[in-house]
Amino acid sequence: MPPLGGAKSVKQRNSNERYRIASKRRLDAGRPLQTPISLYLGLVGDNPGILLESAEVDGRLGRFSLIAWDFKMRIRCEKGKLDLSVTDSRLNGLTEHNGEDFLPGLRKVMSRLNIEQMTDEELPAITRSLCGFFGYGMAGLFERKLASVLPPDKAQCTLVLPGSMVLFDHLYHRCCHICLDGSKMPAIDHSRIYARMERPVLGKIQSYPQKEEYEDMVSKTKEMIRQGECIQTVVSTRFFRTVLR
Repeated sequence: MPPLGGAKSVKQRNSNERYRIASKRRLDAGRPLQTPISLYLGLVGDNPGILLESAEVDGRLGRFSLIAWDFKMRIRCEKGKLDLSVTDSRLNGLTEHNGEDFLPGLRKVMSRLNIEQMTDEELPAITRSLCGFFGYGMAGLFERKLASVLPPDKAQCTLVLPGSMVLFDHLYHRCCHICLDGSKMPAIDHSRIYARMERPVLGKIQSYPQKEEYEDMVSKTKEMIRQGECIQTVVSTRFFRTVLR
């Protein structure tokens, strides 16, 4: 993919601390052409990382894919409280929000964190964001009426601030390396991309529920339909195998 230079800076609002990043090292994805998945293997491998692959929209390929690693900050929801850790000393001031109620604490952290683009090339907002996930149980924090069935102390959420990203632009067939500390693009480990796959060792196929319990569920469902308690119900069986190695 042809390269696109990119850089950004981060600062804590209401603070004199700021680090400006002017990394404009161009990305050579190598030959033959790399895909987001193969480049993820070559750059991140087994280390912590994120791959947000583009999806089809109306039959067309989504525009951007993102690879992110080298997390500078990690935020988790632990029993309804904010659990924040940093690996960059310039973000140490944000750790004072540790232990606060999760949502108010997260809002305070985000209000103090400002990520600025340091290139004239327009980059999508996702390159200036926290990345992660909100678990289903977070609904109990967002909507208090659901707290009785979705206890806030069991809510799960993890957000990170990546220190390095590679952004794929599928519309213009190019990509760029973006970083927060001016570090160079790490070498691509092609041995991880083309490594021979090993067949996993799997345990015995199991199912849940067992036959007798499944038949009992079907009988109860039929009775509920007869009583008018439900109209349509899908009774399913889950099959699974344990990966031993």
